[in-house]
Amino acid sequence: MARPGPGCARHQLKILSANVWGLRTNIGDLTHNCVLRHSIDIVVVTETWLNSEVEPTFGKICGYTHWTRKDRQERAGGGVAVCFKEGLQSQLLDVVTPPEMEAMFFRVVLADRSALLICAMYRPPRQGPASLHYLSEKLDDLLILHRCSHVLVVGDLNHHLEQQAYENLLDVQGLIDHVTFPTHERGGTLDPVISDLQEDTLCCHQLGPVGSSDHHAVLTKLM
Repeated sequence: MARPGPGCARHQLKILSANVWGLRTNIGDLTHNCVLRHSIDIVVVTETWLNSEVEPTFGKICGYTHWTRKDRQERAGGGVAVCFKEGLQSQLLDVVTPPEMEAMFFRVVLADRSALLICAMYRPPRQGPASLHYLSEKLDDLLILHRCSHVLVVGDLNHHLEQQAYENLLDVQGLIDHVTFPTHERGGTLDPVISDLQEDTLCCHQLGPVGSSDHHAVLTKLM
């Protein structure tokens, strides 16, 4: 699918993505040392370890929306949560995914009125390639259906364990991984930022770990 030039090239948007290893444990450090310090627009966290016993209002950051969550069902661990700076025009999309896929999709309207499709996702190490195959097959359809010019996939994909499926996703969808530095304390790059945006319109920076997590947070700037 041919996509137009980057509609966000003249607008800076800051996105923070981090595997937090438990949002209840690390919400304070995430809030003060990452989100507020860097004036983040969109916050994506994985491995939240939340469940239905945690109230929907938990962890709300002043000046930001409540967390939109996809908690793991039936067993502990996992989970994805996203919040937005108040005033940013965003919409949670009703996307049917495979039951085991821990992902949410959002449509974000940028300053020039173009729209960005954001996929926030956690793929556990032993899950297999199904969620990567899903993205390979469905991203084009989602872009058209929701009238988005570009796509951004962020989170912890553990893609080093399914390298062939991951490379196929990049090739089929014409995506680039903009993270060129380790995102784990042992040196692995587990938390990519992949998009169809040109490299000169997007840059990623390594931040420190969030609280007790062994992952480094990633700051992404769209310019």
